[in-house]
Amino acid sequence: MQRYRRDQLACVLVFRMNQSELIAVHDAFCNKIMRTIEFENNFSGVDSVCDNNSIESICNNVTRYFNDRLPVCFVITGRLDYVFATRAFRMTHNGEIDARSEHAERHFPMTHDRDCEMLSEISGGGCMLDSVIASYLAIHTSADRMDTCVMALSDYVEAACLAQEKCPGPGHFRACLMDELAIIARRRFSA
Repeated sequence: MQRYRRDQLACVLVFRMNQSELIAVHDAFCNKIMRTIEFENNFSGVDSVCDNNSIESICNNVTRYFNDRLPVCFVITGRLDYVFATRAFRMTHNGEIDARSEHAERHFPMTHDRDCEMLSEISGGGCMLDSVIASYLAIHTSADRMDTCVMALSDYVEAACLAQEKCPGPGHFRACLMDELAIIARRRFSA
């Protein structure tokens, strides 16, 4: 935060996490009073599925905490995927913004209600997505950073769905996922 406030932060901060990790961030940084029994009942396991109202409330709390502290884009993955950013992130990387809250305006852009069960059967899928997001951000330096995160996540999910259709099991799926990502990236970045 000190580097950011002194204009010395030279990197883009993207937190990619699942819903359980979002709860941990919420508990670590936000007022613990905001956590309710409702949240505890809806979150369990690494890819938990929760009520939309609960995750949006948690996203609001986390965004509110980080808004003026750090320029962060959050990519939350699970059965439903969310991408949202702090006001500081938008100001730092996207020029001028209006005063309205982005998540109120966009209603937490949800990229997919995906049906790719095979992603939950492999380990390292989230780390692979981290690499995809970082690669897209490195290539699209002048683009809207939040839109770039959404694009990376969308391409990753598309590749996973295509790979799942072609593969009989998780071993083949991992290799096929990398192949599909390469095909999509070539198509997207060859222009």
